[in-house]
Amino acid sequence: MKPGIVFGVVVVALLLLTALRAVLGGARPRNPQFKCARCGTLSDHNKRTIEAWRNKRNKLYCQQCHVQWLASQPTQGSDPFGPVGSSGCFGVVVVCVLVPLVAAYIWAYA
Repeated sequence: MKPGIVFGVVVVALLLLTALRAVLGGARPRNPQFKCARCGTLSDHNKRTIEAWRNKRNKLYCQQCHVQWLASQPTQGSDPFGPVGSSGCFGVVVVCVLVPLVAAYIWAYA
């Protein structure tokens, strides 16, 4: 089998797996509610708490306690885009350019 065909099959398989994960989503907590680690109230999970749960955070906080915590934190400056280099766009562009170039090279010399 030509290396170009194998490369194409691998790329398509990775794209399908990525799309499948995006459609099905990630792991979710079994219980739709959690007990706030600060005030002890029973709260429903939201995107923020589900992501914290996925990242193995032991303490989850309700929205009210989270808002209070955010208000107590010092401001991070006026740059709405965060520190330079944190967006990741350059990496995506590099991958989008390199994948077709590598595929064309393999196809041409296989």
